[in-house]
Amino acid sequence: MFLRRSIMTVEDLQRWASILRWTGLAITVVGILITFVSHRIADKLIRVQRLDKQKAQEQTRKSEAELQRVSHLADRTTATVSQLDPRKQPFTSIAADLELTVKGFVQPRKFEGPDVSDMGVIMSLELGKHPNVLSNIWVSRLVASRFSQAGSSFWIHFYMSPMDGLFNAKGMTVGEIEALDALAIRLAFLPDDCEIIKGEVTVTINSSIRRQWLIPPQRPSSPTITCWIHDGYSSSFYTGQGGWIGGDYPIEGLRTQ
Repeated sequence: MFLRRSIMTVEDLQRWASILRWTGLAITVVGILITFVSHRIADKLIRVQRLDKQKAQEQTRKSEAELQRVSHLADRTTATVSQLDPRKQPFTSIAADLELTVKGFVQPRKFEGPDVSDMGVIMSLELGKHPNVLSNIWVSRLVASRFSQAGSSFWIHFYMSPMDGLFNAKGMTVGEIEALDALAIRLAFLPDDCEIIKGEVTVTINSSIRRQWLIPPQRPSSPTITCWIHDGYSSSFYTGQGGWIGGDYPIEGLRTQ
């Protein structure tokens, strides 16, 4: 009886074959649909990734452009600040005013002849940097234009020499000139045995920056008065070079105020 039930007829086999064919076809169609959909999703993902990459690149370009703009703005701001800072301006002019007190009453020596009649010849002021000045190397030279005396006190105004006022100062800034620490004042009208009690020089650079110098007590030779500002002190110094600057006197320190 079991054998009879298990035996399939031709119609049964054809029906199962048909069912299997359609099942296989359905599975194939489903596989094709899955493949199609997966490709569509992959394409969509690629497009989204490409779009995100383009947006990121565009944002990067915008950021770089903004950084360049900010950098240029910073450079312009720095340049503007530099222009506003008078100490960073090119050095163009310098003047000085000297107040000097000597011991006792001094009768200035008189000079004759065209070679010494000009005040600039007998009265000059030179600025430089120590120790270069010890080799008679100066940055700028000023000559006298106004002079007055009251007993043992003298007032002299110096301006930049039109011939050699710059010396080695070409291309320097106001701040670099302000940083000079040594000066020499040649006052040929003073007698050789003159003794300097005190003095003060006000140097004006580019008509805006002023620096005070204290002249220490000294016995100048030639006579040339010297002043070296260092470590909060004002001292005289001896160059030993150049011939016209002499004086073998001890260095005396005077604390600046």
